[in-house]
Amino acid sequence: MKVRRGVVAPTVSGLRTRYVPKNRINQGLVSVAPWLDVILVLIMFVLFNGTLVLHPGVVMDMPTDSFRDGTKGGMPAVVLSVKTRTGEQAKELVFFDDERFQFDRSEDMTRLKSAFRSRLGGVGGVPLVIHADARVEHGTIMNLVNMAGEAGVSRVNVASKPTVD
Repeated sequence: MKVRRGVVAPTVSGLRTRYVPKNRINQGLVSVAPWLDVILVLIMFVLFNGTLVLHPGVVMDMPTDSFRDGTKGGMPAVVLSVKTRTGEQAKELVFFDDERFQFDRSEDMTRLKSAFRSRLGGVGGVPLVIHADARVEHGTIMNLVNMAGEAGVSRVNVASKPTVD
């Protein structure tokens, strides 16, 4: 081994074995690389945290339209089509005033009509706003509109998701 300027260099031939730099910059960057990886993974978790978390709820596909007319308030009713088992026909559910009404039960429909009447309280002019899933049958919506008319509702608005212009 030869000693040059305070550096011990091996006598083996080849460029890498003869040149040993005093300053080892690459060594410092290599030791920091795992920490950078950890920091980048943590940043990704923080940035995408909202998309990684499953928010519980019912997914509704609202029909879209280009209408801009509607009501500024009213009595909201949500209509969903729920399929419980494969091969079984979907059931339509109506949610009104924090109560659930099943559309194929006549006693539930009687309770829904009386809930419309009690919510109106003898005051006319309060519109009914129906938020229906896109999978709900048209006949169900029409039956609900007719029932609201029998209960004394004078105006019905079927809500939709506005299209982006």
